[in-house]
Amino acid sequence: MEQDLEHYWSVNLKGTYLTSQAAVRALIEQRRGGAIVNITTVLVDHAMSWVQATAPLISKGAIRALTLLLAAELAPHGIRVNAVAPGFIRTPLMDGVDPAPLEAAALLGRVGQAADIAAAVRYLAESPYVTGHILNVDGGFVTARQ
Repeated sequence: MEQDLEHYWSVNLKGTYLTSQAAVRALIEQRRGGAIVNITTVLVDHAMSWVQATAPLISKGAIRALTLLLAAELAPHGIRVNAVAPGFIRTPLMDGVDPAPLEAAALLGRVGQAADIAAAVRYLAESPYVTGHILNVDGGFVTARQ
């Protein structure tokens, strides 16, 4: 539905874009470089027929493009831009969802936790020689599908 698309476009893409722009202004002003880490999803490139979420997924695909473009644009300022692409993560959105098929889709046999994503964000924020990278944090979901 059009209102769903508008909602996800505003929250996911526009929110990420505007937050990134604010961070970029501050980082450039400080002249010390820095890091931006966005959040996307592995489902952009590895869709599943039973995950019917077109509106949020196309907004997350746009965040992937934004990440790569900003990495190129901001490298001369010493600003690194990367993204974490989670697989299935236990969040309130999963309340009432049977985790068994999700666990079976990942090589590690489990649904991820928020701490798994936090560790990946920290890695990308602290890694001085990584930019323009989309880090899949999916327990092997993508690898199992190839």
